[in-house]
Amino acid sequence: RSALRCLWRVGSAARARGLRCVMILEQGNLERDEDEVLRDSFHGLHALHHHHSLWAPFFGSVIWFVVQVEATFVLGFAAFTVYARHIAWFCGLLAMAIVASRGAIVVVLAWSIVAGKLHKHKRSMIYWSWWPCWNFAFCCVTLPCGLLFGHYLWYSEYQPYYELGELQPYPDINPAVVPGKQMQDAGIVSFSEGVDVDRSKGGCFMGFGHTYCVAPIVYSGKVYSALAHSPTFGTYDYFAVGIDCCSCPNQDFRCGDWKNPLARGGLRSLDYRSRPFYRLAVDDWAASYM
Repeated sequence: RSALRCLWRVGSAARARGLRCVMILEQGNLERDEDEVLRDSFHGLHALHHHHSLWAPFFGSVIWFVVQVEATFVLGFAAFTVYARHIAWFCGLLAMAIVASRGAIVVVLAWSIVAGKLHKHKRSMIYWSWWPCWNFAFCCVTLPCGLLFGHYLWYSEYQPYYELGELQPYPDINPAVVPGKQMQDAGIVSFSEGVDVDRSKGGCFMGFGHTYCVAPIVYSGKVYSALAHSPTFGTYDYFAVGIDCCSCPNQDFRCGDWKNPLARGGLRSLDYRSRPFYRLAVDDWAASYM
């Protein structure tokens, strides 16, 4: 490298004088410089705890490496969590395109090594395959991680939120007057003053290792045996539900925000897999108190 600097200075001075200068480097110097580059410990895991003068030239490669890996994760995550389906599909296809492009580079590199019979030159292989191979490997890891994380959040958090947003809110509902048939599209319901859950008269169903609990939501917070205190339409249509939050038989309902005396509303249960078991718990309640 010192020889190259000297040649550059001589060549610059010659050009300044208007002279034409042709320099021929010795073969030994080229091999030495190539050997030093290929031996550079930057291309290895042990380079992380060494001081290097090559961090600056490779800084752009590191940034581009990180951007592609993070973009793959974010786009895979957005493919499940973005509500607009056409944008979600675009994000998923773009993430797969990034991984495919990284994979194509590795394939071309591997084919070049085989076709050129360069597999014996291990230092050259490590030098040229370091960034492409690690980039492709990390993209292959982050894409499924983003997809799985987005899939989990969509079905556990995002989908119920968007479904409730599409349903109708109903304020100041009196269960003794308004039948459930009039609220088939209810999402968020707030009840009138005096409405509460009768925690001492609930129903339950035990199955598949869980206890499915229900308790009636009634005016005055009590279920009476006399017909005069039953709803005007003749049925109890409103129930608070939960899983593993009561004993069976259910005489101590402890689901949701049952301790809060200011709680006056609730959300529609969107747990469709548990709905048949809640129906059986309601049947148990009806057999006990109706």
